Amino acid sequence: RSRDLSGALVALKKLRTDYAKSALLQRALYWEGRINLQMARSKTARSRYEQAFQMDPLDYYGVLAFARLREMDRADEEKRRGVLVASLEDRPFIPEENSSFKTIALPEEPKKPVLREMGRLPESAAVFNWGSPEGRRVVRLMRLGYDNAARELIEAMPALKEYSAADIAYARAKLLHELGDYHRAYRVAASAFRQKIRGVPDESNRRFFALSYPAAYANLINAAHAEFRVPPLLVLALMRQESGYNPRARSAASAEGLLQIIPRTRDKIAERLLNETKIQMTQPETN
Repeated sequence: RSRDLSGALVALKKLRTDYAKSALLQRALYWEGRINLQMARSKTARSRYEQAFQMDPLDYYGVLAFARLREMDRADEEKRRGVLVASLEDRPFIPEENSSFKTIALPEEPKKPVLREMGRLPESAAVFNWGSPEGRRVVRLMRLGYDNAARELIEAMPALKEYSAADIAYARAKLLHELGDYHRAYRVAASAFRQKIRGVPDESNRRFFALSYPAAYANLINAAHAEFRVPPLLVLALMRQESGYNPRARSAASAEGLLQIIPRTRDKIAERLLNETKIQMTQPETN
């Protein structure tokens, strides 16, 4: 953190020599590679990456080491072709997702228009610190289409200090709602705005009702209504009461999914409607 890279290398080497059987050995090798690359010691960096990779190619740090080796190979190939490329050593020091290291040189906070280019973030999302490690990970995951993984990080994503607790809670619930995580959005909104949703919806509180009583899985419910004439609001009411919009909910009686279907009912559905013996009740469309 203090940019004492030489001191960090000494500490990592001591870890490797004094605790040769430590579970941190592969991680230490990987970070030795990262630090050596920061210090323009490409040959040593490559050696440490290779050692980390060979310890366990499928371990988290083995995969990261392999990715770094590929980066170095590509850079070397471009240099051989005479193409001017930015030096890997000049890249900002950014820790990996599963690392205990903390960043010491954050990139500039993304501008709001950059976030909106994704076409998926509500305006209220401006309350979050998108320049934080958590914020960068969420953006990266969403851009790659891994919304499920992004949702899990949003609940703990830090906000900017100038916003109130109510603004932050609303933005968090709204962002989760936009990503289709109705369960987490409902849980945040129902807790933070309990008093605001006690009365009748009006212009002052309608946005809180929309998060606490969302039109979750509307396309699936409309399809069920069209085929079986089941009232959509009845399905939504059951879904809210039974699972809180959680498709993976499971009760003590082994009831599963959004509508909490018990095993006996599940088997009847499988036999009569789907002509199957095994169905996944944790899948919203099936439930």
